[in-house]
Amino acid sequence: MNEFIDASVFLGMHSEEENIRIKCKNFFVKRMKKEIIMSFETIGECDHIIWGFSRLHQDSYYPFMDRLHTIMKIKRIPYGLKEVNLMSIDKNLQNYKPGLNLALSITHRGVFYTLNQKLISSSIDNIKTIPDEEVELMFPKDLEKYYEESLILKLSVFDF
Repeated sequence: MNEFIDASVFLGMHSEEENIRIKCKNFFVKRMKKEIIMSFETIGECDHIIWGFSRLHQDSYYPFMDRLHTIMKIKRIPYGLKEVNLMSIDKNLQNYKPGLNLALSITHRGVFYTLNQKLISSSIDNIKTIPDEEVELMFPKDLEKYYEESLILKLSVFDF
């Protein structure tokens, strides 16, 4: 089954809250050899948030993020007419900010992972959250080094 993520899952790897950071990081570590899907909008949303930080923070964050996107099978896809049409007729999807993201996951028969509590408690069937984990897993050695350096950037829940 296709797995889609929103910005909360991707940016959660840099959360100032350790439980969120660990579970989001582990989500990616466990899928290093699998494919996950992000919409172009989600990538732009992540960049928009990161660009609000200092050059020092960006220069620490992007070497990790760039390598993760290169090493891991992260498929980036645009919205199409199927998603726009579904969004226009499904009133439930219209109630949520990432409505097109949700439509994308539905039209591609996927699961949509998020930390957004409003979405998690919705009646939309394909939404999942990431369970808490106590043990932090490690990326492959070279990538882990860049991840640790990127942690100079910490995000509050309100950032994403």
